Amino acid sequence: MSLPDLKMVKHKDLNLYTGEKARIISTLYQASDVYFKNYYKKTDPKELEKELKKYFVNTSYPVPQEALFDVHQELIHQSSSEPHRYHIFGTLESLKINGSRASVEAGFVTESDYGSWSFISAFETVKINNNWYITGLATFPESGEREKVVAVVQKFVDRAEKGKRFYFQDEKSNVLYNKIMKKKIKMGQVQFWSLGDPNLASNVGSAVYTKVYLNVEDKRYKLLVKKNTSWNIERLDDERLWHLF
Repeated sequence: MSLPDLKMVKHKDLNLYTGEKARIISTLYQASDVYFKNYYKKTDPKELEKELKKYFVNTSYPVPQEALFDVHQELIHQSSSEPHRYHIFGTLESLKINGSRASVEAGFVTESDYGSWSFISAFETVKINNNWYITGLATFPESGEREKVVAVVQKFVDRAEKGKRFYFQDEKSNVLYNKIMKKKIKMGQVQFWSLGDPNLASNVGSAVYTKVYLNVEDKRYKLLVKKNTSWNIERLDDERLWHLF
C-alpha cells in the first residue's frame, strides 16, 4: 500500500502521518495485505517466506521476537485452497517510537466473500537498514508481566536441565518433559494470548495465557503458562507451534 492510501487509517492526530510514523503505518498495511492475500490462497512455503521477509523479521534483541516464524507457520498450515476477494480497513489506536523500535496498537477489519473479520493487535516493529519490519506480535517486551512469566519459565528450565521431575496434568506434556530433561534449553519468544477464539492479546492486561518457545537442540517446543492469581506452567507441546492450542 502506498503512502497516499494511509488516509484509510483513522486517527484524531492528522500530523501522525509524516516521517517515520507514516512509514511504520505503511509497513503494517502492506504486511496485513500480504497476510490476508496468502491466508485466502495456497502458496509455496519458500515463495511465501520470501514475500513475508519484506515486512516481517525475527530478532533476538532486546528479547527474542519471531513474527516471521509465527506468520509463516500459520499461513502454510491454515491458509485456504480457494481464492477469495477481500478488502482491509484499519484504525490506528496508538504508536510509540523509541529510536529504531516502535510499539503499535491497531485494529483491522477485513471483508471477504465469506463475511467480515475484525481484530485489534499489538505490534512490535524494528528499523533495519532504513526499513521498518514487524518483529513481534503481542510480545510486550518491556512489560512487567513479561518479566514475571520469564521468571516462572526460567525456574522450569533450570529444573528440567538439572533432571528434576516436573508433573503436568496431561500425559503428553509429561512424555515431552522426559525428552527435554538434562538437555540444554534456550528460552525463546514470549507471546501473550487472550481467551475467546483464542486470540493474541491486544494489551498485556487482557492476557490469560502466554506461549513461550523452548528450543532444545534441533527441536522447538511451546510451553503454555496460564494466569490465575499468578502465572503457572500448564502444558508442554510440540505441535501447532504458531497457535496457542
